[in-house]
Amino acid sequence: MEKQRPCYEKRVGNIRVAIWENASEGTVNGNATTRCWYNVALTRRYKVGTEWKEAPTLNGLGDIAQAALALRLAEAWIAQRQESIPACEDAAE
Repeated sequence: MEKQRPCYEKRVGNIRVAIWENASEGTVNGNATTRCWYNVALTRRYKVGTEWKEAPTLNGLGDIAQAALALRLAEAWIAQRQESIPACEDAAE
């Protein structure tokens, strides 16, 4: 089984924000509908020796500023996506 990749990913310094698009089908008033939502993950990359690792925590003011920018970029991407695709027509787009 292939690992699902995020539909959006951005790095700001050592901070990474990733967005996954999810969809579920159902009915509303007897009409078939597709509901779309997004999960957002924020991680900090750091190096131990020669190996890169990720952590869900931030380290000081610099990381907070980078995380804030990364989250604003993610928010703008989701807002644009929601405006251009009214109902999650195809998660592969």
